[in-house]
Amino acid sequence: MAATRRMPQPAKDLRAGRTPRTGRRPSLSTRRQRHPPQQPHPVPGPTPPTNPRPPETRPPTLDGLPVTDLVVHRRVVTHGAVVPPADAVVEEGEGQVVVDGRPAGSASLPPRDLADRVLTSLRLLGFVNGMRDGRRQRRRKETVQEILDTALDVMAVEGVAALSMAEVARRVGVRPPSLYQYFPSKMAIYDALFEHGMREAVGVLEPYRAGLSENPRRAILAGQQATVAWAVANPVLAQLLYWRPVPGFEPTPQAFEPAVQQLEILRAALRAAVHAGQLSPAAADEEGVALYTALMAGVISQQLANEPSAQTEDGRFTRLTRTAVDMFFRFYAQEEGESDGSDLRGGCAPAAD
Repeated sequence: MAATRRMPQPAKDLRAGRTPRTGRRPSLSTRRQRHPPQQPHPVPGPTPPTNPRPPETRPPTLDGLPVTDLVVHRRVVTHGAVVPPADAVVEEGEGQVVVDGRPAGSASLPPRDLADRVLTSLRLLGFVNGMRDGRRQRRRKETVQEILDTALDVMAVEGVAALSMAEVARRVGVRPPSLYQYFPSKMAIYDALFEHGMREAVGVLEPYRAGLSENPRRAILAGQQATVAWAVANPVLAQLLYWRPVPGFEPTPQAFEPAVQQLEILRAALRAAVHAGQLSPAAADEEGVALYTALMAGVISQQLANEPSAQTEDGRFTRLTRTAVDMFFRFYAQEEGESDGSDLRGGCAPAAD
């Protein structure tokens, strides 16, 4: 049987879309007939109105007053509404201005464009930049305080001299390099704690300074009892202030300034007692001040070293605070003829408080 011969079909030029026979590309109508465009399916929903009603607009307000103009001076004034200067806490939010924690508009807040105008003016005056700097400073201050509190906790457990930057960073929840952004060294933490503790100790004496004009001896005793009670309640700080537990640590002049202030308060109190005839003039000189501080530091040190967990009123050494003050007043009692009306003379018992 003879084989049938098939005629070759013309090959398509796939790249150009043409056939070798004609050399032409199909027309646009032909292509559309072959591949008609698909119509999108309609989405069910309400039919939009032919003439939509424009949205209701309200005049922008600031502090509850309509705003039509913005006058920029040292303060931002909008129809009587005044945005406070840089000392106020001004915050920017989404479409609003907040002054001292309260929205600047009571009923309706300013729109975005008006808020941008207000904030731009505030930035030009330096208010917003100052606000951001204030927030940054507050966050830094809070972080510094957290680091110091954590350092006190570590020192209470491990010992005052065993402070570790790595342990503080671990407890705070930061990496050690981040901790050095706040304190360059461990000694810097000790220095900050020394200043903080000494300022607290000075603050304890403030309520009793007014009584020096009436009865200096009574005010001195009350202030000393308050200082001893503070030391017992804050043993870690008291050790750092009154002992030398950290080798090589010396407080900086700034940190030591409250200690100088505390010493001046003591000198003023002793001079008041001398003026009142309760002490001889020698009690207020360098030797008298040194003796008084040695007596009081001894009471605190003995209590912390031997009974650190005892209460102030029950401590074996803190109960001697009044006795130590009486001994000082007896030792420096005025002699006969030094001052008239003295309540302490020679070896006589001190007058009742």
